[in-house]
Parts: sequence; C-alpha cells; structure tokens
Amino acid sequence: MEYEDCRIMELVRHAAREDVEAQTLLVEEVRCYIQWLVEHYGSSERAGDFAEQVLARVRRDYGQFWDANSEFGAWMDQILQREVETACRN
Repeated sequence: MEYEDCRIMELVRHAAREDVEAQTLLVEEVRCYIQWLVEHYGSSERAGDFAEQVLARVRRDYGQFWDANSEFGAWMDQILQREVETACRN
C-alpha cells in the first residue's frame, strides 16, 4: 500500500471517530483534490454535467476509504457534493 493511501486511511479512521482535527484535514484534502480536478479538466469547458463528472471521479478515487462505514460515508458524501458544487460554481 502506498504512503498516500495509508495517510488517507489514517485520516478517515480518526475522522470517523469524530476527531475534529482529522475531519478538518480530510475535508481540506478532498477540497484540494476537487480544486485540482476542476482546474485541470474544467478550464476549457464547464458542461452542465461537469459537476456530476467531478463528483463521480472524487467518489471513485476516495470512496474506497469510507465505504465500510455507511454513516461516515453518507456524511462525507454530503461534504463532497457541497465542495464540488462550490468549486464548479467558481
């Protein structure tokens, strides 16, 4: 397992246990990734379904880390949706 995967798993583990600092770091991690996706793929075109594509990509790349915990996964999914909407709006 790669270092980054271990780091994310550790953040998720702590965040799922309601560690506020870990939650903040995890949300910032995901926010940065979303920003990168939007800047990298969205500069030429912002189609109506662009936000849905970004959300699907983030879910695919990060969802594996919290799929086992449905309550935490639902919480993270709400955050993902909000962050993607914000990033795609700007």
